Amino acid sequence: MKADLFKEAQELTSSDADRARRALFAICEASCPQRVMIERDAVEYIPVLFEAGLSVTTLITPEIFFSLGRIHTQALWGWKDAQLHTSPEHRSKYDEMVAWETSVAAAYERYLPAVVALVERGEEVRDRCAGVYLLSQMKEHRNDLVGFLRSQFDDSLDARLKVDIIEALANLGFGTGPMDEVGQAVHQWVRGKLSDPSPAIRLGALLSLSPRVDDDQRKSLKRDIVQTFTAGRAVVNEAVWLLEGSIAWAIRREISD
Repeated sequence: MKADLFKEAQELTSSDADRARRALFAICEASCPQRVMIERDAVEYIPVLFEAGLSVTTLITPEIFFSLGRIHTQALWGWKDAQLHTSPEHRSKYDEMVAWETSVAAAYERYLPAVVALVERGEEVRDRCAGVYLLSQMKEHRNDLVGFLRSQFDDSLDARLKVDIIEALANLGFGTGPMDEVGQAVHQWVRGKLSDPSPAIRLGALLSLSPRVDDDQRKSLKRDIVQTFTAGRAVVNEAVWLLEGSIAWAIRREISD
């Protein structure tokens, strides 16, 4: 790790939240300049970010986990997909980058048990929500995480955590295209939350479903969003998956498979 970034890494757990955020920005910019393309050496920053995010002294765990989720999404699995869709005689030219992607995935997998433990037993609800968001990006573990997150939803009494779990399950479970058995089950589960007695849960489910259905269904859901917005927005606005967005953004967003 570069000397200047080693200092920034130490600042991630600073008691000064603004200083910690500046350090996070510096590390993320080194890993993915202007959020355009992941650098090859980003893999060495991943453990640093995980260690800081999991530390009990860290004040910015949601921001750190949100950044880790973004890095994961941008880093995986574009090269592997390109290799699978090229002719066999040309696949070897992707070997080096696929190996790099595999090393990135391994870095995340190493910390998966710790993130799961945080979601289960973390002292701060917002940190638990951050863990849920990060798990939602790790689609290679989809089949294991879907059952785990559903059990956490059932065990939790906090609407904030439940809202993040709904979006996490939607992200892991299904998109706008054909659904497999797991996707169908998750889709049905999320739809079931539209009749939840909590307006925050209903609004969260509406926002999670809306970009993942066809245009006709989306129009109907938007009408329901308007009716639920006032009562549910205070809780939903605290969702970690909306850390860099808003309810208005969530209504407008487009999701493709």
